[in-house]
Amino acid sequence: MTSERKIKANRANASSSTGPKTRHGRTRSATNALRHGLSLPIQLNQVLYEEARTLASRIVGPHASAYIAFLASRVAEAEIDLHRVRAARQQFLSPGLRDPAPEKLAAIVLRATESLRRMDRYERRARSRLKFAVRDFDEARSSVENPNEENFGRTKPKT
Repeated sequence: MTSERKIKANRANASSSTGPKTRHGRTRSATNALRHGLSLPIQLNQVLYEEARTLASRIVGPHASAYIAFLASRVAEAEIDLHRVRAARQQFLSPGLRDPAPEKLAAIVLRATESLRRMDRYERRARSRLKFAVRDFDEARSSVENPNEENFGRTKPKT
């Protein structure tokens, strides 16, 4: 059991680390995720949304159930998010990659370390979403193909 002293210390630490306090700091913090546009859902970008729908229909084919089509759309959206992150990283690094001087690339990477770390976080999230979406899709698809399995007819795969 946690002591009263430790609980009090945790509360004091939490209250002092709640993020920016000033209006300017909160505004800047709120726009951090929008810098590369990677946090925006695909549904807000018509081109990406259509691309995701096309990819999802290629994944499932013409005669899929609504649930399988939904799972395929999750796979497609995660795949497109992963491509978005990789394209943003490529675009970010491309000026340094065009110049063959290694010291220039090293300077760009050193200056851009924080941005690259953020992009890596977006990529990890996209890969994780893709992994779980593919797993759910495969489980649902196998239950349709093998109706004797215990999770046949369920609306959600067993977790």
